[in-house]
Amino acid sequence: MPAPASVSMLLLRNVPLFSMLSEHQLALLTSAVSRKGLPRGTTIIAAGDVTESLYVVISGRLKVMISDDEGREVILAILGPNEFFGEMGLIDDHPDRRAWLPSRLANSSLSRSAISRDASPKTSR
Repeated sequence: MPAPASVSMLLLRNVPLFSMLSEHQLALLTSAVSRKGLPRGTTIIAAGDVTESLYVVISGRLKVMISDDEGREVILAILGPNEFFGEMGLIDDHPDRRAWLPSRLANSSLSRSAISRDASPKTSR
């Protein structure tokens, strides 16, 4: 199985959440990030899924949506490059943290980076 593609520090610096990190912090973060391309229509997180990763959209677009009472798709947001989702899985330490909104790809492909709670770099003071 091929190794996951790496993510550059420049790519992460363009994400508003990481824009104020130092070079050292970005280097640590880069070592904890994996990159993966996904085909159109892939559900990344479904409502009720346990979430432990932060996802960053590198290219493509992503729909955040719910279904209404009649089963129709209601789009709440469309995310594009340098936007992120799933951050509560890293912030909230509750062991049963679950997604409350599904995220599905809106166009033909998406490249995304995932930062897992387990892969978070450890730093010493």
